[in-house]
Amino acid sequence: MWNAEIYNRYGKERIQPSIDLVARIKDMNFKRILDVGCGTGMSTESLVLAWKSTEIIGVDLSKEMLKKAREILPTVTFI
Repeated sequence: MWNAEIYNRYGKERIQPSIDLVARIKDMNFKRILDVGCGTGMSTESLVLAWKSTEIIGVDLSKEMLKKAREILPTVTFI
């Protein structure tokens, strides 16, 4: 379905929208955040860094992407 290595080649472009979103809502508090289409976890990582005590769940259709995401962020739940 997706190749995680090729996907990550354009990581800077892929992660920027997440960084921009976090900057806009960083003062808000959340009990839980759902990262839909989390890919390899790049976007999820920016969420984890901003909200350390929040439950964050990443969801993606690609098993390969989820495998890579779990390697990067082993404490996050990926579905």
